[in-house]
Amino acid sequence: SSTGDLRLYNSANGSTIMGVFDQTSGIYTASDQRLKKHIQSYPSVINKINKLNVKSYQFNWQNKSEKYSIGFIAQEVIKLFPEAVKYDAEEDQYLINYSIFAPLAIKAIQELADENKTINERVSNLEMIVQKIK
Repeated sequence: SSTGDLRLYNSANGSTIMGVFDQTSGIYTASDQRLKKHIQSYPSVINKINKLNVKSYQFNWQNKSEKYSIGFIAQEVIKLFPEAVKYDAEEDQYLINYSIFAPLAIKAIQELADENKTINERVSNLEMIVQKIK
């Protein structure tokens, strides 16, 4: 682009920008509502999030003294969040779309906030009952 950013276009419609990599920071951005349809609220995620196994690991080609990475195992993730994993038949390899976990984390935080609000209301009600008994 004229700004130097790397723009990704939809191959089915060459004029639709699907995302942009900022030339300075490398940050990837995308999400215009006008590019989406069949928009729905996502169901509860907290139980699935709790089942994710965060791992530390090295890649097969690394030496034992090299840094470990932190992440997930695609074959485990696909069982919980199939939309987060892509299978590349050409390479016979599973690939995780890690960017999906940001909105899932926000959803889980919202669920915990709702649960916390409910618990606080119950505690307040119980405190009022205790005060009346005294």
